[in-house]
Amino acid sequence: MKHLILFFLITFSLGLAAQQQDVAPQGNSRAMADQLLNNGWADSSRHYMEGVIDAYEQKGDTLNEDYALSCLWQSQFYYNSRNLNAALEYAQKGLPIAIRLQVSPLEIARGYFTIGTYFTYAAENPPKAKEAFLTCISLLPNTEKANYLRVRSYGRLGKIHRRLGDFSQAESYYKQGLNIRENAPDKSALFGIGLRSGLSAVYAPYGLNQPEKEKVLLLDVVNDPQASYDSKVGAYQRLGEFYLELGQFEKSSQSVRASLQILLENGLDSTNHFFIQGLVHLGNIAKEANQLPLAHTYYAKAIHLAKRHPNFLPMRIGVYLYHKSETFEYQGLDSLALATHQEALSFFATSFSYKTIFEVPFFDQQSNEPWIASILRKKAQLFLDSYAKRPDPAYLQATLTHADACISRLEKLALEIIHQKDDFQSVEIDYDIFQYGLEACRLLYDQYQDPTYLHKAFQYMEQGKALLLQQHTAIRSLMKADTLMQKVDSLNQYIIQERIRFAQQKNENTDSLELLVHQLEVERDFLKQNYPENRILFSQLEQMDGRLILANIQENLTSFPSQGLIHYFLQDTQLYFMVIVADQINFWEESVPPNFAERLQNFRKALQQVPPSQEAKQAFQSYQQEAYALYQLLLKPACQRFQGISDWVILPHQHLNLIPFEALLDTAPDPKHSSYQDLPYCLHTYNFSYAFSGNAFLQSFDHKRRPSVLAIAPTFGGTGERMIQGRGDTVRGDLQALTWASREAEQVYELFGGELLIGMAATETNFKKAFSKKTIIHIASHAMINEERPELSRIYFHAPIDTLDDGALFLAEIQAMDFPNRLIYLSACNSGWGKLSKGDGLMSLARAFSYAGCPNLVASLWQANDRSSYEVSTNFFKGISEGQALSQAMKASKEAYLLKADPLKSHPYYWAHLRVIGNPAPIYTGGNWFSWPIALIALLIFLAAGGYFFLLLRNRPQ
Repeated sequence: MKHLILFFLITFSLGLAAQQQDVAPQGNSRAMADQLLNNGWADSSRHYMEGVIDAYEQKGDTLNEDYALSCLWQSQFYYNSRNLNAALEYAQKGLPIAIRLQVSPLEIARGYFTIGTYFTYAAENPPKAKEAFLTCISLLPNTEKANYLRVRSYGRLGKIHRRLGDFSQAESYYKQGLNIRENAPDKSALFGIGLRSGLSAVYAPYGLNQPEKEKVLLLDVVNDPQASYDSKVGAYQRLGEFYLELGQFEKSSQSVRASLQILLENGLDSTNHFFIQGLVHLGNIAKEANQLPLAHTYYAKAIHLAKRHPNFLPMRIGVYLYHKSETFEYQGLDSLALATHQEALSFFATSFSYKTIFEVPFFDQQSNEPWIASILRKKAQLFLDSYAKRPDPAYLQATLTHADACISRLEKLALEIIHQKDDFQSVEIDYDIFQYGLEACRLLYDQYQDPTYLHKAFQYMEQGKALLLQQHTAIRSLMKADTLMQKVDSLNQYIIQERIRFAQQKNENTDSLELLVHQLEVERDFLKQNYPENRILFSQLEQMDGRLILANIQENLTSFPSQGLIHYFLQDTQLYFMVIVADQINFWEESVPPNFAERLQNFRKALQQVPPSQEAKQAFQSYQQEAYALYQLLLKPACQRFQGISDWVILPHQHLNLIPFEALLDTAPDPKHSSYQDLPYCLHTYNFSYAFSGNAFLQSFDHKRRPSVLAIAPTFGGTGERMIQGRGDTVRGDLQALTWASREAEQVYELFGGELLIGMAATETNFKKAFSKKTIIHIASHAMINEERPELSRIYFHAPIDTLDDGALFLAEIQAMDFPNRLIYLSACNSGWGKLSKGDGLMSLARAFSYAGCPNLVASLWQANDRSSYEVSTNFFKGISEGQALSQAMKASKEAYLLKADPLKSHPYYWAHLRVIGNPAPIYTGGNWFSWPIALIALLIFLAAGGYFFLLLRNRPQ
């Protein structure tokens, strides 16, 4: 007690003396504080220095070295005591004065190190943290004394880049720090364990995936006599994970047990987080080795200790319960699994200060914890399985509740994909949750015939096709933000991270990647200027109510009684149909064979290449069989239920995006068919159009105004004008000349009038000047599709020399623009093809134009033949100029091509690649507009002639 009283007296008297005295000479303040600190009076030292700083500030005498150094000393004190907010406050007070007075560079560097640490851990602002650490390194003198801070700064820089997913740069910084340490006279005095541990994480599977390098570094840490026990414990436990990933269960177990032995030797067991974590690792090893009872024992012990631990995070207990629940699932103990899942969710909710996980709002900063989505998905599955065993509708309702909550968390997790957080790397999103929701809706609808379940099912189908919508350009991250500034800030962060990542890439794509960042900046500025009026970027991203969308679709279909919409949702073994017509909605499922996705891919290959002559007969027979089998599965069920429908709008899903339905056969193979020309294609029976979603289908337009066209056809010579090479590109080599492209553009221009850009006039600059003024855009050119980085897919224009016009319109650039046109016709290879994303469908150039506001498109599913594309395109435009519906015009043009084609060129490769996307209604219902001027002139001539003869007769003498 007397020591406590003495402590308060010293503290009070020193602080009071510091405030009342004339401030001590330079250096004495820090000397006194250091002496108190060395004697064990830490709080007295802190209070004394606060008194010194307050005294300077009250006198207004802050522009001196002692004040600056006192502030920096106080900043270091708070840094060492882990109070980063207070450390930042004093660093920001002292640094400007220290810099102005040019005090010790080492002291200034320490201030920047403190600021960098604050922005690394407290504010989580990687760009500002990186700037601070780089400044710290640049200020440090070339002395042994400064090496400790230099090495630690490189370690922090490595950690920043590792968190950003920039593993190559992280590796570079870690190695720079280790190199300084290895060349120092006294390596043991320098920070090195953390560098090796950090570098090992860079080489882990979710980093550069160099397991041997990771293993060497981890062994280096555990064998280092200078390493602290906690560093060795961490390295041993990571070695356990390493061996577990290789399936070496015995080595994995030995490593983790070694970590626990070190803890026990240091007098630490259940009071240490590492001990509890080690038990969880042992549980994971036993689970992977299929020793489920042993795994359950380890998990139960870890959970018991964690619950008793006074400072253990509820979030971590929830994770451990999640692991434990899996052992029950694998044993088929559904009720125990459900109970454990529920307990895990309760701990997650507690960590957010909510009673249940369902109260946690979507945009809660921590609610993106990946385990939450996994548990909700598993609970939905278990409830659905429980219904199969005991048909209680309450199980289905519980399935829907958990499916909704899981999808909400998945949307939040999608933001983490963009920002590349470390803790998301090892978590795989399972999209089966949409199937669970759909199946529950189907069963409930079959039982109660309540349309509410139809609306719910439709919404699941819509969400499942666009869960990660536009993740490559960060638009999805803006969707759920609360305010405009949050939206803009999210995009700013994405731009910064992309710049950091691109800056280190030394390859020929660097210019293209830099262009992408530029386009993101354009997108950000466009957003700031147009939100919330910006219909283009956000109208399709809104989560509309399923009931409202369905009602709008049916209202749209009332004007077209022969039209129906088929919404597909494809899972591994099930295919869900929702067919919508003007007065009816039908929802059911069909089983699909296990190899269905592979069959669709093979059918696409058969479509996009003409077989060699020696394989022609066998390929022809195989084509008939597969085309008819796919018709029976995909179209026949809907056509039998709705026999009066002749116009189908197809909303494909997953691998159904691969094929044009008009190339299927609606009659069984017949030996009398001898060529592709006379096959019974569905093309002859139905009109087809396609839509990316129900929401996209609803985009409307004014079809009364006279169309005008912007027709574009660049000239390519094929010499010295090479495409940018990149991984995943489906078109490579020279930009070959397109013989029929310019003729195609001229034909379209002659039909509608407007503006014609051919050859050297077909530049990107001229396109951007003219596109918004025209009803129809027709582009006959080359396209390159990058399946690995869809945002780098592009359409080519003529690229003049010595201008800023690079001659390529990128997908990311398209999405940032506003296309108010009624129809965009992309007569270019693969313009309707792209990366097939499980959560998004096809990320294609055509879809980019749809996001940017154009309601109707025509695009190619594979590499187009120049001549046949010309013939199909020109006939299509003749049809729409006469007022035909888009799907009707496309059908007629393809049939006209087949009727006249050489049998050798009647293969679907030549004509089936082009398809209508959007609302298939006519874009103009006034007939051939160019006949009106002629008719008007003729009428005027007739009236003039009549008037002339009338005057002659009137004036003629009687």
